[in-house]
Amino acid sequence: MLFRFALLLSSLFASCVQGNDVKCEKKSSCSCDMNNGMGRIDLSSLASKDKNNPRFNADNNRYTYNPCFSFNQGDCTAENEVAVCQLDDGGLSCGTQTNMTFQYDPGTGIVSVIYKGGDGDRLSHIELHCSENSTVFDFVEENPSYHYNFKLYDKNCCFVSTSNSISAGSILVIIFFCLLVTYFGAGVLYMKLRSGARGKEMIPNHSFWLGLPGMVKNGILFVFTCGRKKETYDPLP
Repeated sequence: MLFRFALLLSSLFASCVQGNDVKCEKKSSCSCDMNNGMGRIDLSSLASKDKNNPRFNADNNRYTYNPCFSFNQGDCTAENEVAVCQLDDGGLSCGTQTNMTFQYDPGTGIVSVIYKGGDGDRLSHIELHCSENSTVFDFVEENPSYHYNFKLYDKNCCFVSTSNSISAGSILVIIFFCLLVTYFGAGVLYMKLRSGARGKEMIPNHSFWLGLPGMVKNGILFVFTCGRKKETYDPLP
């Protein structure tokens, strides 16, 4: 009963700590930080600051894109905060810098930038792929209508560590010790209140924990002796 109770508490605690809400939290129109400590993505090095010269184009110059800063091209204007422009009918905004979000897909581990607020509710979805050796911006498809899908490959699409980020290993250590405290705390309360235990008997599974140092010692000796036992013989008369 106690073991099942502790297991239930551990599962609930792990769900609360880790959860499924892993996301890349927006820090600016150029960057986001993973809330699980994986690191940061920062596109600022890819941005063109020339308002008349967006950094990327795709599909034979039919689409242009500039991270971080808006630009002018045809009817797409910096005044309207254009991020992606479709050069049809003089220029149609496919999303703006002021209506952008970062989205993390836990299934693929890919972060995407989504720009909304374009002409006729146009939207652009740009997958960010880590590539150390090349920079490529590709148009994938329009699906559904007015939703434009792209892929951007560059080293700036890779996660980089931040000084204040917590590594995955650190998170696991924190979770482990929190679960350990929860296990002993809940176990002591249970043994005292439900079983009336006192002293060392209040420790859940106390016989196991009291014998643990000896088991560790035996395990170490077994490893270093390769499982061989020291033979002793009685002296001959």
